[in-house]
Amino acid sequence: MSIGGLQATYVHVDEVLNDSDKSIVIPTEIEAEILSIYIDYQASADVGVRVPQIQIKDVAGNVVFKIKPNITLNPNDHKYIVLFNGALGNAGDIGDIIQQALPKLFLPSGWTIQIFDSSVIAVAADDMMVYIIWRERYV
Repeated sequence: MSIGGLQATYVHVDEVLNDSDKSIVIPTEIEAEILSIYIDYQASADVGVRVPQIQIKDVAGNVVFKIKPNITLNPNDHKYIVLFNGALGNAGDIGDIIQQALPKLFLPSGWTIQIFDSSVIAVAADDMMVYIIWRERYV
């Protein structure tokens, strides 16, 4: 946590398996600038095409912003999705790694980042690990 408005970098990690619906709430008393989101997504053998989506929600749960990475997953696919703000450098996909620019996002406390399969296929069977790096400022 930052003190007196100073900034610090924080890494949020969610490695719970058998869960492809993740919700990360920005802690109280901070504002978070999202620097990067890394998603390691392993689809189970269950039939259906997964369509990952990221939604930013306000305190009331209203969706205020959506990010739809340019990717789908078939049964047994294993893909990596990397989103980060700033220049991409080597933009584009590299094998199973999907790279995408992330707009500058400053989220107040209580807002939620939800990362999920918008097709809702095998939520309790697919494995999704999420790593988010943000710069936080005490407010």
